[in-house]
Amino acid sequence: MTFTEHINKQLEDYSQAFDFYIRHGSMPASMPSNEPLIEYMKGVLDRIPPVRRNDPLWTEVLKDDLMSYFRFLLKYFAPLEEKARKEIAFMQHFMDAPIEQKREMWGKVRNVISQNYSKFDVHIQGYASQFNGDNNHAVFSMLVADWQEACHNKLKETKRELLNSLRKQWERTNFQQARLDYEERKQLYAFISDHPQLTEIISLMGRTSTPPSTEKENHILTKYLPSSLSSNISAKEIDRIETGNNLECIIPSERALLADSDTQFLFYKRYATKELQQFSTFHYAVPQKTEEPTSHPRWTKGPLIVCVDTSASMYGKPEKIACSLLLQLLRTIKHEQRKCFLITFSVRSKSIDLSLPGNWNRVRTFFENGFGGETNGESMFKSGLDILEKDTYALADILIISDFCFPLPQKLTLNRIKKAQSLGTRFYGLCIGRHDDGYVKILDKMWQYKS
Repeated sequence: MTFTEHINKQLEDYSQAFDFYIRHGSMPASMPSNEPLIEYMKGVLDRIPPVRRNDPLWTEVLKDDLMSYFRFLLKYFAPLEEKARKEIAFMQHFMDAPIEQKREMWGKVRNVISQNYSKFDVHIQGYASQFNGDNNHAVFSMLVADWQEACHNKLKETKRELLNSLRKQWERTNFQQARLDYEERKQLYAFISDHPQLTEIISLMGRTSTPPSTEKENHILTKYLPSSLSSNISAKEIDRIETGNNLECIIPSERALLADSDTQFLFYKRYATKELQQFSTFHYAVPQKTEEPTSHPRWTKGPLIVCVDTSASMYGKPEKIACSLLLQLLRTIKHEQRKCFLITFSVRSKSIDLSLPGNWNRVRTFFENGFGGETNGESMFKSGLDILEKDTYALADILIISDFCFPLPQKLTLNRIKKAQSLGTRFYGLCIGRHDDGYVKILDKMWQYKS
């Protein structure tokens, strides 16, 4: 696992812990309560006023800001954790070594412990005085146990010191920034709700993935059961005469037709055409609702790749449209636990994995860098098609947000697009402004927003 992957995995765990605490008021059992960042997260959440805690938008802003801060801290924590891992590996190597090798390693062990721990953490002199020829293994075991505990405690304490040295500055800056973020997102969500075509894009994007999730769906099933389940009709139940061919219910005069050879044909004719007179009664159906799991697994939507044109022609209102759509897509993929990859393109393309926790601030930085330059659509298509070849994005759909003021794809790129379409990928476009028919013929669907 790479350095970046390790940090992303940790952030995902903290992100899930945040959501769990908001829902249940406690941290998940899998997260150690004395872990510094968990302690800090719990303290932050406990200080939120109830009116804020019950506001999904506010908790969304807080979570993104907190995960961004944690990403910053984890980069500083990583060298500390690596040092601790190496030290624990050295302990294990020392413990597993034969007695002759332990004697050779003893000098280094004493130096490491003496330089890094006080006698209150690991009393190395006390352990050295207990060595004898009969019971050294027990002494070594107790020494390594104390050493490991001291190493873990030192790592936690160092993390707390680093966290406390930075938290005041972050909290002061974050308090001001959170209010701005909250108002900004509120406006962007309102913008989305006022434009139905943008909502349609969000609901349509993303293919259903296979194989499906093993989680089962619950449905309300309505069943209609008769008020009387008896097949026998008593005189008290008879309420009318009707026609049919139920031989158990026909009236006596119809049965009499069978007694005479001259009328038997008439009986059989009426039976075949269901015209025999018979007794009947109502069996009232009463709807009963019951909730039970279906035998069919839940189908989940696949990942998304969003390409946003950041050339000079997209500055202004087009930029707001793109930000609004991206923000709503982020909310959707978080709720549905889907992956989403963002590609911004002008002269060259840049990319970011939006499914990682706390990435909205990185998205905002992307846009704050400014819109400018010409549009290189060829670079954008190449980046998107390359991402499609990764296993995690093999079922992705691609959305392009642009004014489409760039040439049609080259022949090689167009062939790759057609191949991806043949495998199920859908290419969508949101054109801001007027466009010609060139990309309408290439993309599977094109929406137009007249700015």
